[in-house]
Amino acid sequence: MILQGIIYYLLVVNTLTFVVYGIDKLKAKHSWWRISECTLLLLAAVGGSVGAWAGMKVWHHKTLHYKFRYGVPLLLVLHTAALVMFFACDTGLWKDSDDEAPKSLQQRVDSLLATKKVDVGLAVSFRGKLLCSANVDKRFPMMSVFKLHQAVSVTDSLVHSPLSLDSRVLITKGMLHEDTYSPMRDAHPEGGVSMTIEELLRYSLLQSDNNACDILFSIFGGPRHTQRTMEALGLHDTQIKWTEDDMHKDIRRTTDNFTTPREAVALLDRVYGNEWLRCTLRECATGRNRLPAMLPERGVSIGHKTGTGDALPNGLLSGINDIGFVELPDGEHYYIAVFCNNSALTMEETESVIAELSLMAYEHIMRDK
Repeated sequence: MILQGIIYYLLVVNTLTFVVYGIDKLKAKHSWWRISECTLLLLAAVGGSVGAWAGMKVWHHKTLHYKFRYGVPLLLVLHTAALVMFFACDTGLWKDSDDEAPKSLQQRVDSLLATKKVDVGLAVSFRGKLLCSANVDKRFPMMSVFKLHQAVSVTDSLVHSPLSLDSRVLITKGMLHEDTYSPMRDAHPEGGVSMTIEELLRYSLLQSDNNACDILFSIFGGPRHTQRTMEALGLHDTQIKWTEDDMHKDIRRTTDNFTTPREAVALLDRVYGNEWLRCTLRECATGRNRLPAMLPERGVSIGHKTGTGDALPNGLLSGINDIGFVELPDGEHYYIAVFCNNSALTMEETESVIAELSLMAYEHIMRDK
């Protein structure tokens, strides 16, 4: 709209200037009261340089006056350069370089986190490049985020196993620990049901079911097997040491299942290449106030896995996390991992930090596409 207005203005002022130069030439021929040179130059200076130059040529007017002979072409060059620069900026032809664009996002992230009393780990990866980060190589407790690591290990194991996603497992009452979060147990409190491995994975990933997670551990080699899978993937700063039941028995163990933001987005790249995991994570039922909260509801798809810890003895919140991939309207995607630890904020405020970081990343990527 601004560019359009400028074009209309230039058309009017240049037409007016051309006519005025013609009128002054007519006055000169008849020795009538003349239009002052100051007015003629002012019209050229306020944008009518094209009309002034055309008037000089067409009407053969002021061509021998140095102020006009050299001044009007100079104004024409300056106006043309200014219009080209404005057009380039307005249409986005000039953008920050690849090195400068991430810095702008990084500054926004740093500014936000400087105002929050929470230890945040962040990594945003797009097209194989880390766009911004915070404490990217610091170890953060994963909480239930590690269930995604377990799912990667399970699905990898099925490739070389007689088992499959359709293989069934008898769930007994003894497998369903009482004092833990488990929608599966709530639906089948007495056990005695047969479930497929796929159903157990969906309970674990989509509803963060602790019993489903530990049953999967009992089938697929426990935390040690998942740990070996991570090491085989080159994730040497990630550790899965305890089951959900282990951590429930001793809350201090929650810090032993850790990863870094950098390795979290590296895992997401592996996850995205697994069609079953990619499709399943899009149905995640937890953490709607975190990564997805501020993203557009239409045209954007997100698959993610949350982790939520308890309040520490000092009252701070530990392990409020969310990691996932975001699919854009044009089919491209990016990865984002946010870990919040030792938060002096409320749960709602801590989740809002994750949502704000998620929105910043989305806006930056969409703006620069």
